[in-house]
Amino acid sequence: MKISIKISKDGLDSLNFVLQKSSLVRSITREERTNKSILEEVARKVYLMHGNFTGNKPKKFNLKYHQASVLEYWLRSILPSVSMINNDYYLQIHKIANELHQELV
Repeated sequence: MKISIKISKDGLDSLNFVLQKSSLVRSITREERTNKSILEEVARKVYLMHGNFTGNKPKKFNLKYHQASVLEYWLRSILPSVSMINNDYYLQIHKIANELHQELV
């Protein structure tokens, strides 16, 4: 199953910024290692899309269901720490997490 969301340049910048930090997450259990592996796949996809993004028109971002689920869960878990760094990033990450949730439900 595929999940598609529309993502703006600002949203992609924010998502790329926080996913770069996902490699710093320490994973101990099997479930944590699985989630980290999925996040690394998503981070690669976001990085490639970020490099090729031109213009200001929102683009469609496709994820597999398990990727969208793990990404939404992880974004919700880091929202409090992102709000301390930059309010603009917080708003964009919150918007992306909400869009993912809408598509997953």
